[in-house]
Amino acid sequence: MGRAVLTLAVLAAATLAADAQETAPTKSLAEMAAKANAKKTENPAVVWNDDSPASQKPLIPNVWEGDCDNTDAILVAIKQYRQTHTRAETEQLIHAWYDKHALMLDRVAEENRRIIRSRQDHSESPYDYGYMKPGDYQQYYEKQLAASRSAYDDQWRYEQNYQVVYRTETVFGKVKYGIRRMGMDFDWFKLRCGIDYCTY
Repeated sequence: MGRAVLTLAVLAAATLAADAQETAPTKSLAEMAAKANAKKTENPAVVWNDDSPASQKPLIPNVWEGDCDNTDAILVAIKQYRQTHTRAETEQLIHAWYDKHALMLDRVAEENRRIIRSRQDHSESPYDYGYMKPGDYQQYYEKQLAASRSAYDDQWRYEQNYQVVYRTETVFGKVKYGIRRMGMDFDWFKLRCGIDYCTY
């Protein structure tokens, strides 16, 4: 008898708790909005400012951004910078931009020189068929195939470097003329990079 009463009491308590949850007043829209805002402030969104790496774009655009001649954008950036800075400050900015691209030109020109040297070494040391054994034919074929692929890759890379040099030097020439019209003609701004070499 006592156990049955205890069981009924437990069931009644559970039923009352469920009824209380169902009859609890729902929160208003204002309360729910306030709660949502409170959660947002716990994990604030990232905001990029002037000190953020993603927001730091070069003051003067790089040469051939977007695979197109952007000389006009470069000259506009230089002109705008000059309006709020001294001639010496503007020269320093242009010099840094020039040096960055000159270094890139020097690297691609050195790679083209390496490609030319590799071609010369390969042509000056042909394979001697007199020392070839019957079992070496397959190995020779594989070497020739690998050499052919390497030569193709080198040729493709050489042509890409050629385009980099040509495009950059073309923009350099236009920029040099443009800044001269702004009254800034710098002795160090030279076009000294050829197709196969750079003398920076």
